[in-house]
Amino acid sequence: MSYEYSVRLDSGVCRADDVMRELKRNPIITYEKENCIALKDPNSLNAWAYDLRVFKVGENELLLEVTNTTKDLYESVRSALPQNYSLTEAEDEDELSLEQVFRLS
Repeated sequence: MSYEYSVRLDSGVCRADDVMRELKRNPIITYEKENCIALKDPNSLNAWAYDLRVFKVGENELLLEVTNTTKDLYESVRSALPQNYSLTEAEDEDELSLEQVFRLS
């Protein structure tokens, strides 16, 4: 089972391409496809091929598909995102923190 979250970036500060470029530098990438990066924490007990997929949806929007949460995955996403962004469940408008998404708070 996975959970989907929408990330909207402040267009004046950072674009989705910038975040994707930063994520591509991460050593825990399992694969890349057009507009999609999959990451897998090597210490994860999840049997899936990935724990997290990040999709570029638009110039200033990303979709996070989370199948497993770990602190390393959280750190990877946190370091790639700018300071100004909003994060919501894909089907909801209630804003969440990245810590809530990765179940750290």
